[in-house]
Formats: sequence, structure tokens, C-alpha cells
Amino acid sequence: MPQSADQQTRGVLALTLAVGLLAGGCTSLEKQGGPDQINHVVLIQLEDPKNAEELQQDCLELLKPIPEVSYYACGPHVDVGRDNIEDDYSIGLIVSFESRAAYDAYLRARGHVRLVEKWKPRSTGMIIYDIGNGTPSANAR
Repeated sequence: MPQSADQQTRGVLALTLAVGLLAGGCTSLEKQGGPDQINHVVLIQLEDPKNAEELQQDCLELLKPIPEVSYYACGPHVDVGRDNIEDDYSIGLIVSFESRAAYDAYLRARGHVRLVEKWKPRSTGMIIYDIGNGTPSANAR
């Protein structure tokens, strides 16, 4: 099914966000994670944006300690003065894993399940991207 221009724009922006945060100025693949790494990017829009700090704290307490997590970042939109950056989410989250097995374990982890059960009903939408470090042909379905 073809994507709308809005969906394509969101995809490009999420990819840019993930690559920028994960690369952190690094120039070698070793510093960015291996070719099997999965970078889980979640943009959450809350029913009540005033709850963003509570969600961010829950992410820190429930997700960051999960042993399979190799990288964690969570926070609100940062206004850097660029008009082409999306700001229509309450909290953005990036969690990385060294392998598919680690990712699958994370999805079943008690902390992840508790977070989803608590916050999914309180959100108006979530955009989720899973981005690999491998080549496009290695990540093809």
C-alpha cells in the first residue's frame, strides 16, 4: 500500500532522529552498534500533554533497566529553530538492541509490558519504527 506524503515525511524525520541520536557524532559502525542492531523508535502523543514528565519517568524506571537494552534515550521534542522538524508528539523514545533475540525478549519484559498497559490507553497515537544497522538487503522481508 503506498504511503501518503505525510507518512513518508514522518518516516524520513524519524529515521533522521534515530540516526542522529544513535550516531552521536560517531564515524565507525563499531561505535554505532553491529549490523544486527535494532533501533526501536517510538513517538508518543498523549491525550493530556501535561503527563509527559510522568511518562518519561516511567520509561526511565521501567525500560532502561531491562538487560537487553543496549542504548536508551527518552525525552520531549527539542526546538532547534528549524521549520521542517515535526513536533507533534509528547515524548520520543529510542531503545536499541544488539540482536533480534534481545529485541524479542524486551517486548516480553515485565517493564515493557507494564509501560504499554499503563500508557497506551492514555495516548492518542504512537508512531513506531524499527530501524536496523544492516544493509537494506539484509533487512528485507
